[in-house]
Amino acid sequence: YIHSVPSPAFQNTRDLVVYVPPSFDENPYATYADVILAQDGENFFNDSTAFGGRSWRAAPTLDAEIGSGRMREAIVVAADNTASRIDEYTFVADPQYGGGRADEYLAFLLETVLPLASQRYRLTADVRVSVLGSSLGGLLACYAAWTSPRVAAAACMSPSMWWNDEDFLHSLMAT
Repeated sequence: YIHSVPSPAFQNTRDLVVYVPPSFDENPYATYADVILAQDGENFFNDSTAFGGRSWRAAPTLDAEIGSGRMREAIVVAADNTASRIDEYTFVADPQYGGGRADEYLAFLLETVLPLASQRYRLTADVRVSVLGSSLGGLLACYAAWTSPRVAAAACMSPSMWWNDEDFLHSLMAT
């Protein structure tokens, strides 16, 4: 855990939950060329903090995929959500729900979280950045990959494409 990471744009803090591959402790000289920035960190690893008491159980899956060679080693940094989740994860305001501050949230990920992770977890200078999320976090991941040249890949699990009358599909993808 990295506790109370400040987000200047939102004037709040949040915890980060970090996964390191098995080689991290085995080889103190290993560097990592892949980082996954995940949303809803409280749901990612721990049943005790997950919504509904059941996490995504990401660590055993990552261990198995990396161990089998089906996935390259990666550092995963999962940011906990806040009471401003709707604002932070959506790229445009919806008349019913508000929102629309995804650009500021992406700036937080890329300008605060990524440098912090690079400093602590031996990321390479040219680290490949992926963004992962589900629901509104999935929408954010799609938006990040679609709009940010710094984001190389996205895992958009059950993205909330319904947001603002399917604006992502009709507006962003149309361009």
